[in-house]
Amino acid sequence: MKVLNGNNWKALLLLSIVVPVSLLTSFKLTGFLGEPATIKETITLEPVTWEYERPNQTVHLDNLLESSYSNNKILATMYLLIGEYAEDDSALVSDFITIRVKMNLTGADSDFSIENVYLIFRDIYKGSRLFFQRTNTDFQCINLSLVKIVDGINGENNLKASINLAGLNHPNDVYLQWNTIWTLHSLNTQDHELSATYEVTYYNGTAYNKIVQPFQIRIKG
Repeated sequence: MKVLNGNNWKALLLLSIVVPVSLLTSFKLTGFLGEPATIKETITLEPVTWEYERPNQTVHLDNLLESSYSNNKILATMYLLIGEYAEDDSALVSDFITIRVKMNLTGADSDFSIENVYLIFRDIYKGSRLFFQRTNTDFQCINLSLVKIVDGINGENNLKASINLAGLNHPNDVYLQWNTIWTLHSLNTQDHELSATYEVTYYNGTAYNKIVQPFQIRIKG
C-alpha cells in the first residue's frame, strides 16, 4: 500500500475543498439547491391596457392585447386575449370573462436558455376569482414544466392567481397557452381592474436577466 507524503496530503486536501465548492457553484447556478438565480438586469416594459364598459348581456369581445420585446439575445412575444363576457352564468352564479394567456420566447444562440416563467393576477375587488382551466385543450406548453399553480383565491396584495413554470433542460425556446376564467361576483355597477404580470427569467450566456410585462384589463361599471 502506498503511503501519502506531506505534499500528497496537501494536494488531496485542496482537491477535496475545490471540487465540492465547484459543484456547489454549479448547483446554485442551475437551481439545484432551490435558490433563486441572481438577476443582473430587470427590464420592465410599458403596461398594455384595455378598458370596456360592463355590459348587461353576454357578448363576444375577442380583443387581443399584445407586446413584443427583442434584443440581441431574446425575442419575446406575449399576449392576453379577452374572449367572452358572460352575463349571470347559472353554473358559476356570477358574470365572468374568459381570458387566454399566451407567449412565445426564442433565444438567439445556443448559450441562451429560458429558466423560468411566472404569471401573477390581481384584482383589487374582493368579490372576484380567477381560475386556470385544467383540460388538455385549455393548457398547452412546449419546453416548460409546471412547478406551482395557485388560483381561485383572495390572497395577500389582492392576489387572485399565479402560475410558476420552469424551463425543461434549459431550453432555447418555449411556448405557453392557458385559458382562464375571471368570475365577477358583483353588480353591474361595480368596477373591476385585473392586473396580469408576466415575468420571464432567462440566461444570456453570461448572466441571468428578467423581462416583466404588465397587462391591465379595466371593466367599468
